[in-house]
Amino acid sequence: MAESEVQICSDALGVLGLDAITSLNDDTKRARVCKRQYPRVRDAILRAHPWNCATFRQVLAQSAATPAFGYSYAHTLPTDPACLRALATDLDREEGGAGDEWRLEIVNGLRVLVADVSPVRLRFTGRITDPTLFDPLLEEGIKFRLAGTIAFDLTGSLKTADGMLKLAQTVLAQARAMDG
Repeated sequence: MAESEVQICSDALGVLGLDAITSLNDDTKRARVCKRQYPRVRDAILRAHPWNCATFRQVLAQSAATPAFGYSYAHTLPTDPACLRALATDLDREEGGAGDEWRLEIVNGLRVLVADVSPVRLRFTGRITDPTLFDPLLEEGIKFRLAGTIAFDLTGSLKTADGMLKLAQTVLAQARAMDG
């Protein structure tokens, strides 16, 4: 398992046949590209599936913002870790609730959960920034998707980029199946 973001980035560079980096702040094109793309790739992959290793539960605080109409309450979304995807609330029937409606919206410039009840308990996918918490197959999927994402910038090869992205799809499909 990777001990750091730098290790995942270096592994992605390695599968492309490129030299590793020692820091995301190295003064190299490889480091700059990894620093720009790694968070985007990680968050997109985390958001795409309800990963067990990235699932959290939190009781949401009522926001001072009030929806203009349609709902009575706005609730502040988690920031530690940041909510990447709302999975379910205690309002949902499958979670034992009454089936009350809720939505994620922007109210007064804030991303909130709106509902007609308060408080709301949320199960969500959160942003994991510590790679030691990743499932090993999830980590592999991030590595290959990152390699595919950065391949053209660093190698100029569309074929290499396409191959890495296809490999990432295969690994991530296996990771999702094992995670279910």
